[in-house]
Amino acid sequence: TRSQAHRTTTANLSARTGVGIAPETLPQTIRDAIYVTRTLEFRFLWLDSLCIIQDSAEDKHREVASMARVYRHAYLTIDAATAASVEEGFLQDRPPFHSRDATFLPFICPASPRDGEVQSEVRVGNLCLDLPRPDDGSGSDEVFENETGRRGWCLQERLLSTRSLIFGESALSVECQARPAAFCVGLDRNIYQVHAGLYDIVPVSGPAAVSAPPGSDNWMKIHRRWQELVQDYSRRSLTYASDKLLACAAIAEVLAPYLGPNYLAGLWPNTVLFDLLWHIWDGSPGLRARPRGYPYAPSWSWASTHRRITFLASVHGALQPIAEAVNHSITLQDSNLQFGPVQPGGYLTLHAAFLLCKWCGNVGKIEHQQHAFEFSRSSYSPSICYFDDDADLQDVFLVPLVVERELGPEKGRCRAVYGMLVAQAEWSICQSARFHEHSQVYQRVGVWSYEWALWVPRNEDAGEMSSDFEAFSRMCQDVPKGEIVLV
Repeated sequence: TRSQAHRTTTANLSARTGVGIAPETLPQTIRDAIYVTRTLEFRFLWLDSLCIIQDSAEDKHREVASMARVYRHAYLTIDAATAASVEEGFLQDRPPFHSRDATFLPFICPASPRDGEVQSEVRVGNLCLDLPRPDDGSGSDEVFENETGRRGWCLQERLLSTRSLIFGESALSVECQARPAAFCVGLDRNIYQVHAGLYDIVPVSGPAAVSAPPGSDNWMKIHRRWQELVQDYSRRSLTYASDKLLACAAIAEVLAPYLGPNYLAGLWPNTVLFDLLWHIWDGSPGLRARPRGYPYAPSWSWASTHRRITFLASVHGALQPIAEAVNHSITLQDSNLQFGPVQPGGYLTLHAAFLLCKWCGNVGKIEHQQHAFEFSRSSYSPSICYFDDDADLQDVFLVPLVVERELGPEKGRCRAVYGMLVAQAEWSICQSARFHEHSQVYQRVGVWSYEWALWVPRNEDAGEMSSDFEAFSRMCQDVPKGEIVLV
């Protein structure tokens, strides 16, 4: 198709570097980008499809490894937010915008290119000046209404660019990392809510550095931002599932000095117990399938699923680990891409408690000494399980990872326990991880939480429920720990 024909390949590389590229052979979105570049009097324009050899994994990996520097040092990024395809272009007329708070001024529209020709007639339009509204905490998804907000590769482009010129559906927006919000002309007033960049926690340009030793407020803030970005990224689409880790590698590279060292297929060793607490999100607990034999990441990584995910908890002072990561192994597909794709066979070893839970229907049951504890998929239960595997499971194991404690007057009292659900690993996965003792290796199949804070005592059973929770939290902390290998 034409949308594929314009791309640089090993077959046409020598002709392009020798003779050049005829503009009329390029699709409209690229021609519009060239026009904007020339109008702004810049000499150079980077286009992935032209500047990266598309059928060369070696060239692709080499260029991807430098994309964080490209975005950070480029003067401007052109965001074609209205172009659903490379054929559509983004310099179309926008519909009129109406707002009681806006000020409209006459504006002489410059000539614009369409179909290879330049329109020379002078046209008068309206310039709309409207200040962005503050975030009201509603979690607006407006930023995802444009095309680039739906694409996985565009997240790091948007976050790491020093400046962005955004051609939205109803407005032209300018976003700068040095400002606390995007300067917008027109409708896209909430566009900065998710994509204010990393300016407030990590400098993306200049020599300044942020002091963020592990355990500090800055460090916890950076880690929470990472989790927010992963949640954002997981709802975006990728043409090739194999790009899951590759398309966010530049973001990981920027945050690595604070969250590293090392990178475990989307998780960080210093926060791995918190990073394991992800689950597939659909608004309610339930069974959601991971594709069988998913080859792009281990089962314990959020990169192992195509679906949108969220985290049960973020690192903060009230959360305390009750398990320990003692060993891990990840092999990169390309040793030059520290944050890129991994080969099958990665594993993570934990020193943690291991509780058998007999599962029947929507209820799982643990029996420990004189106590019996039940877990449910119902959001009205104090103990909730989120499964992310489609296996027919009856025996699963609960692995407690962290507890949340009171910080106020009742300092030290346990409020919640969070952990993983694991099951015996499939034999094929054990083989790829080079483990021959199948019965001793497990794969992640979900997460769980038991929260005392969910209960508002309203009847005579409140004391009994509180007693059950206290017994459960003590069990999670006191039960003997052992080594658990996850693949």
